[in-house]
Amino acid sequence: MTEITFRSDMQVDYVQHTGSDEMVARAARVSTGSDLIENDKIKGLIRYLVRERHTSTLEHCTLTVRVEAPIFVAREWMRHRTMSYNEISGRYAELAPVFYIPDGNRPLVNAGSGAHPDLQRSDDDGTLWRGMDEAHLWVYVRAWRQYDWMRDAGIANEVARNVLPVGIYTQFYATANLNNWFKFLHLRDGNEGSPQYEIVEAANKVAGILEELYPVTYGVWAE
Repeated sequence: MTEITFRSDMQVDYVQHTGSDEMVARAARVSTGSDLIENDKIKGLIRYLVRERHTSTLEHCTLTVRVEAPIFVAREWMRHRTMSYNEISGRYAELAPVFYIPDGNRPLVNAGSGAHPDLQRSDDDGTLWRGMDEAHLWVYVRAWRQYDWMRDAGIANEVARNVLPVGIYTQFYATANLNNWFKFLHLRDGNEGSPQYEIVEAANKVAGILEELYPVTYGVWAE
């Protein structure tokens, strides 16, 4: 049987981008016919644009990232329909035996409700944690064995993949303009609401990339 890998990280890698802080300012200044005039005083203008929600100026900047995450994270991410996506197909390609198991920092117990979750760490002696870990391992190993067996037997990928759980890692590209990346972060970076633990990790990695590429615009948005 192929060796199985277990991970607990969300991987988000920079692929390409367009635009800059200067582009945001130029897009705003074209309304007054001054977009081609050299002007390095852009922070105050961008702060005004973000504060007053003149967000069309942000749509001239785009970012593409490549993501490796469990399928359940990808499906939550792809609810943001303003992005463009392309994902590995389990119909055409053999999926890699890489599965997600929560690390020791992940809260396990929901003290809230389904609609308003309040996730907390278990205060027992570790029994709950060990049980969760063993359950993941048990399911993943057996699911992969059946997937492997079916493919070796000649069963089509699109049928064999049915037995794989949503904890298996997928890979996809995501592209959006800066305005829609900020909307994604607003819902997923963990500063407001109750986003899922794993997508918060992924969103914060996106935030790090945006901060590096668009330091002024990201900075005033984060304020």
